[in-house]
Amino acid sequence: MKKSVLTAVVCILTVSFLFYGCNKTGGIGKPLISNSSTAEEVVDFYADAVKNSKNSRNFNLDVVTTIKLLSIDSSAVILKDVLESVMGYKVGDSRQSRENFSFSGGTDVSDASKTPLNVIQPAGTYIETFNSASVKIKAVDGIKTYSLSFETAKESAPLDTVMNAIRPILKGEQPADKTAIFNLAPVHSAFIEVGDILSTAVDILGISSMMNMGNGNSQKNGSASGSNQAIRIEKGVCSIDTMEIRAEIDENRLLKSVTVIAPVELNADIYFMGNMVNTTIRVHVLQKYAFSNYEQ
Repeated sequence: MKKSVLTAVVCILTVSFLFYGCNKTGGIGKPLISNSSTAEEVVDFYADAVKNSKNSRNFNLDVVTTIKLLSIDSSAVILKDVLESVMGYKVGDSRQSRENFSFSGGTDVSDASKTPLNVIQPAGTYIETFNSASVKIKAVDGIKTYSLSFETAKESAPLDTVMNAIRPILKGEQPADKTAIFNLAPVHSAFIEVGDILSTAVDILGISSMMNMGNGNSQKNGSASGSNQAIRIEKGVCSIDTMEIRAEIDENRLLKSVTVIAPVELNADIYFMGNMVNTTIRVHVLQKYAFSNYEQ
């Protein structure tokens, strides 16, 4: 009888161990995601970690944003120098900003309006839907802890449309039209705050002044003073090029780090010295999120 009981206990423990191993890794020693996983599986895994971190109450987060002017390509060589003067940046120049958050009870101890939900990308929401056809998995590694990276396809919108959507952000007005901003780049909007990325890039480029939109009314300024400007943007297309997201996720399915690499491009017809000159300006937006001191 004792032998039978012992055998039963051993069997129960073995089954429990096997179940626990399968539940935590998808099988004994088998990772939950790998390079053979589909885009849906990898992004769902990442989305789950994003949600877990957004719902965490106590942890620290450091965010570093770097903006770099990558290039100015124009058929008028002298225009490059003029644009650098207007923007206040030369090709290769960058600027960096840092934010530090210490969340306690779900709010930042220095600013109660800041929460994990609205600070972690995508701001104010979870990753709930995405276009898998526009996502390419670059790499996946790990069994209990994971590192992964994926890319999203390039999206473009007319510059006028972009400026109309993000003007409230540039002017510090709230709320911005979230639907209009989402429609600028629906693929990217599933993962990042598109309005923040584009407004940051537009700010460094000085586009508002070149479009006579500094006061938010292009119609009022465009005909009189605008027609006499030595340099102005007539029309253009703004794009978020192939964006990469890299993430490290710990054994508790919480984010350890996230890096967002978003190249922003403006292709525009610029009025310069009595001629229309097609010009492409590229800006590199890099955001790094470092998570620490989670309290379960």
